[in-house]
Amino acid sequence: MSFNTALLDFSVAPEVITNPVESATLHQRIEATVGAAVAGLTRLIEDLTPSGGFLLNYSADAETFVTLRGHPSGLVSLQIENYGEAFIMDNRAVLQLEKDIRAEIGARRGKAILPLRRGRDIDPFYYTSDDRLVEYGTLETLFDEVTPYQHVQVVRTRDFGNILVLDGFHNMSEKDLVYTETLMAAEQYEGKTALILGGGDGGLLYELLKHNPKFVTMVEIDDVVIQQCRKHLRTVCGDCLDKYDGDNYKIIVGDAFQFLRDCLKEGRTFDYIFYDLSDIPVSPKHDRNLWNMVRDVLHDSMALLPAGGKYMTHVMGINSPAALQEFETLVDALPVKTTRTQSAAFVPSFLETWVFYQITKC
Repeated sequence: MSFNTALLDFSVAPEVITNPVESATLHQRIEATVGAAVAGLTRLIEDLTPSGGFLLNYSADAETFVTLRGHPSGLVSLQIENYGEAFIMDNRAVLQLEKDIRAEIGARRGKAILPLRRGRDIDPFYYTSDDRLVEYGTLETLFDEVTPYQHVQVVRTRDFGNILVLDGFHNMSEKDLVYTETLMAAEQYEGKTALILGGGDGGLLYELLKHNPKFVTMVEIDDVVIQQCRKHLRTVCGDCLDKYDGDNYKIIVGDAFQFLRDCLKEGRTFDYIFYDLSDIPVSPKHDRNLWNMVRDVLHDSMALLPAGGKYMTHVMGINSPAALQEFETLVDALPVKTTRTQSAAFVPSFLETWVFYQITKC
C-alpha cells in the first residue's frame, strides 16, 4: 500500500486569481471537472490565503483527498492523493483530466505529473547531481542500514541491475563500467603505484588490477560498503574485495584524510591518486565545509605526487557548471604548477553526463 499522488498545475492571467468573481468562477469550473473524474468529491474547506489567492480542500471516495490552490501570480495547483495499491485513475485518465481542466479554464499552460507512489517499502525515487528527481524501476531492496558514517542501501532495478545508494544518492550500478573507465582515463598503470581515496564499491580497484600495477592502496572508511558490494555488486568489483591484502594491493578500512596526513609525515609518494569520495557540491555558494575538504585533499595529494604524477577525480554532472568552474578555480590556486585535462561520459544509472578531471603535477 502507498500514497499515490498526481500533481497538475496550470497558468492563468493573475487577475483571474485576484479578482474575487473570476476566482470563484475558476475554482468552481475546476471543481466540476474534477468531480466528473473523481467519485464522491466533497468540499471540506474553502479559504482565502493571506497573499490573495485561494485554498480548497476536498475528500472523495477510496480514501482520496484533493487540494486546489491559486496563487496571485496566476499559478493554479491541483493535488489528488489516495491511499491504496494503485491510483484511483490510470495515467491516460490523469492526462485527459489535465486537458479537460486546461480547456475549461482557458489556461495558457498545463502540466500533469503522473502519480507518484510514495511510502512503499521499495523506494524508487533518487536524485541527480543537480537535485532533479528520477524514478527507477526498483524491484527490491537488497540491503538497508544506517552505519556510523552514512545510510547504505543496495537496490535491485530492472534497467541497471544492482545499485549502491549512499545517503539517498546512487553511487554505482552494475551497468556503470564507463564511470570507472573514464575516471581512469587512457593511462598506463603497469608498474605504477596508485592510491584510491574511497572507492568502497571496488570497481576502480578491480579495473586497475587488470593493468598489472606495482601496488594499489585503497582507503575506505565504511566497511559495510565493502561487505555489501562484495556480496551484491560482484560484476563491478569481481573478487578483489574478498581479501583486504593481495599480492599488489591493500585495502585499508579507515579515514582517507588521516591517511593522507600520515603519508605526508612518512614522505611517501604515489604515481596516481584517485579521488573517489563524496561528490563535489552542486553550488560553490553552499557546503563550504565540503568545498574546503576538496581543497585540502587537493593540496595534500599534490604533495604526495612526484613530478608527472596525476590526480584523477570525478567532479560533478554536466548540469552543474558552477561546481565545475569552482573546482577549476581550486586547481588554479594550488601552490604547485599543474596542467589539467577534462573528460566526460554519460553514466547509465546517473541518467546524466558526468565530468572527470586529470590534474598533472609539473
